[in-house]
Amino acid sequence: MMIEMQHPSCHSCPSYCHSCESRNPTTGSMDARFRGNDNSRRGMTLIEAVLSLALIALILVSLTNVLNVSLKAWRLSGRDDDLIQNARVAMERMTSDIRYAVAISEFSGGALEFSTRYVEDEDDQTEVIRYYKSGSGLYRSVDGEENPPEIAEYVDAFDITLLTSAGQATSDADQAASVEINLGMVNGSDSFSVTSASHLRL
Repeated sequence: MMIEMQHPSCHSCPSYCHSCESRNPTTGSMDARFRGNDNSRRGMTLIEAVLSLALIALILVSLTNVLNVSLKAWRLSGRDDDLIQNARVAMERMTSDIRYAVAISEFSGGALEFSTRYVEDEDDQTEVIRYYKSGSGLYRSVDGEENPPEIAEYVDAFDITLLTSAGQATSDADQAASVEINLGMVNGSDSFSVTSASHLRL
């Protein structure tokens, strides 16, 4: 025998009663509450997506700027190394030759010419060495040779000063005790100058 149960009034209806959901919205079922919680786990909104993309773009721009600064520093360092190497090689070569100079014949206008004697022998042989600037190169010729080799590039200035034993500048080669050389180097936007003095063998 089946007994049909009558539904009680809404005032005594428990919160889990499905038949009262439509009449009593304040006491929904567990399923209704779970369905409400599902809305909190929805995907990103358009604003959130735009903000995320903007943040990623800002990070990429910052990384690009850091990389550009590093590359620029590396290029500048490479140019500085070229200038220093060129100046060092040229100065070492000139000061080495000047130490054996026995007579100076030219020392102005971006040129330095002198006679040297490396080995004293019966023939008393000498070499005439001439350093001069042409364009942005510094050249060394021996005994008037044609097409002398370039010993330095990026040369912007080649200045020679004769100094007496007291360190005073002089235009008289006979009174010179040393030669002061100033090299100005330029490579792009980088530039510097180096000065060196070498005593004569006179």
